[in-house]
Amino acid sequence: MAQHHGTCHICGKPGATEVDHKLAIALGGAKTDLNNLAPIHETPCHTEKTKRELAILRRLSNARKSNPSDGRI
Repeated sequence: MAQHHGTCHICGKPGATEVDHKLAIALGGAKTDLNNLAPIHETPCHTEKTKRELAILRRLSNARKSNPSDGRI
């Protein structure tokens, strides 16, 4: 938080209260890499970002279900 002076990485405004994984772990982001962590406002920034990430994960899951791999490349 101090490194970024509490500035939200989503909206660019000060006063961020949480630390966010810029690239969600579920989408391949590093859990403890400091380059993947940044301040974020709880609302609306973190709430909206999480909604977008969940939508991406749902689309990926649905794509896998509709195109199951048979082991061939």
